[in-house]
Amino acid sequence: MIFILFSITFDKLVAAVENQAIPLSYVKEVAPLYPGATTSEITRKLVEERVLYRIAREESIVVTQAEVQDAFQKALGENPQLQNLVKEGLKGIYLEEVRYQLYIQKLLQKKVIPHINITRRDIEDFYNTYRDSLMLPPSVSLEKLTIEIGKKEKERLIEKAEKILKEMEKGTPFETLVEKYSEDPATRYAGGKLGDIPITGIPPYFSGIDTLETGEVGIFTSPLGIHIIRVNSRTPMSVNLSHIFLGFKMDDRTVKEGYREAEKLRERWLNGDTTLPIEKVGPIPVTLMNSALKSLVDTLKVGELSKPILEGNTMNVIKITEKKQGGIPPLKEVQDKIYNLLFSRRVDEEYRKLVEEASEKVFFVYLK
Repeated sequence: MIFILFSITFDKLVAAVENQAIPLSYVKEVAPLYPGATTSEITRKLVEERVLYRIAREESIVVTQAEVQDAFQKALGENPQLQNLVKEGLKGIYLEEVRYQLYIQKLLQKKVIPHINITRRDIEDFYNTYRDSLMLPPSVSLEKLTIEIGKKEKERLIEKAEKILKEMEKGTPFETLVEKYSEDPATRYAGGKLGDIPITGIPPYFSGIDTLETGEVGIFTSPLGIHIIRVNSRTPMSVNLSHIFLGFKMDDRTVKEGYREAEKLRERWLNGDTTLPIEKVGPIPVTLMNSALKSLVDTLKVGELSKPILEGNTMNVIKITEKKQGGIPPLKEVQDKIYNLLFSRRVDEEYRKLVEEASEKVFFVYLK
């Protein structure tokens, strides 16, 4: 009994949902799963999860251990940086959070998603209202053959990015960390500001940005390196971002070996080999390309194969499939993105309503 009293005394509680306490130590342990979020923001997320979990159980929703493991393995594949959480002994905590998230997903699928209907009129109204905000810069679409030549370098930078996030969690301002660590000369002394980016112009490798709330931070991999990206603000058709950029650095031997391998694959592509892992990319805004790729786009004809080019930790052979001038895109080109945006917003709205309704049924309290 004395041990229990001491554990309660020294492990401060920040919230409770019915008979389940949430100690400050747990909030700190799950903090790496919510990069950039404050303690109060993480606490709110944890409370909402546990409130909705109880509603899901009342709805006879079941999540199996196999489903949790499958979701965990999928997350590892999409976010290699999670491997470091496993190394730090946080796998059990992460699996617990995955379980709560799966319950919430199933609850949304049962109670919310079937009732969301985005009509053609909704899409057209949105397009007509925000048409002028859809202005896009010139862009290109590519077919790309990629060889990763620097896996260890990528792992090194992800580990460095996670250490930077830990400094942020301890209270170091984002702008201070930008000036200290960022390798982007254009933004290093400007707080890392990338400015407003149209939602329709976000590169594929930054697609997860739509899951970040204003003020939150995430780690992303681009062809050139690792980006710690913060969402500063949002409008209906754009997102304002800042970043800390960590560039890949390859030694000469690795580059030469990668070039030779890429040349062999290029020959196979020229000879019509259909078994190659050729990826379709784009459209990519020219404004987001590095100088080497911009130069290539200017000189390479549509349908022509490039020589192998080094891009970050990859060697690439590129074929331009289409070049587009800038301007307001026709509705047919952006209707899918508008649909996804409207659908996501509607889900968010219904999620908030679900939390409010659940809060009237499930007891919870925040503790100071």
